Amino acid sequence: MMNWIGFKSFALFWSLSFLMLLFSAAPVFAFSIPERLEFDISYAGIPAGHAVQEVTQTGSDLMIVSTARSADWLKFLGIQIL
Repeated sequence: MMNWIGFKSFALFWSLSFLMLLFSAAPVFAFSIPERLEFDISYAGIPAGHAVQEVTQTGSDLMIVSTARSADWLKFLGIQIL
């Protein structure tokens, strides 16, 4: 069984370790800005369109723009995504 002084030392050690880890961690960014992702869209293996997602930065503001365009053959069915 741990005595009171041992418990305080144990708690202090882990508290300081946690704080050091918390404040020493550098920020990690998942992607660089500007970023552009392009996707080919298909349904059951049949090409159905194309999509683009872009992230840009103006000052401290981030703008995320997503666009999708359906394949030309879908216009025949009356389906169109601009």
